[in-house]
Amino acid sequence: MLVEEIMQREVKVLQHTDTVRHAAEVMRDADLGFLPIKSSEGQIVGTLTDRDIVVRVLAEGKSVDGAVSDVMSIDLVSCGPKDDLHKAENLLGEHHVSRILCLDDNKQILGVVALADLARAEDSDAVGHTMHEIKASSVATSPLM
Repeated sequence: MLVEEIMQREVKVLQHTDTVRHAAEVMRDADLGFLPIKSSEGQIVGTLTDRDIVVRVLAEGKSVDGAVSDVMSIDLVSCGPKDDLHKAENLLGEHHVSRILCLDDNKQILGVVALADLARAEDSDAVGHTMHEIKASSVATSPLM
């Protein structure tokens, strides 16, 4: 099965100049925890999660009126629409993330694949292994451990 067969095609995307407050409002209104961020040229240049807002803005006392470009993650984890789902699954586990961008060759967004999308399409053992890899990273880096 290919990534394009299961990816979510309707993706909310913000500009890198949008404020963190606006991003939080979009997340709240659309019930999302993840937003791709694009440059003024339309290329995806980062991602922002609800966790990024908590850890990089609130916990550090930064203004929610600052630009998302100041707090977004710039390490893009992405695949192409014709990639096999196993590649997307491997990237999720390798990078310890629960969502992966589907981009074209010009870094234009085509969709997003979440771990939940893989769970619906793949066998439960493979998805369980990927989830274990993702969670192992967050437990290992948790300040409570």
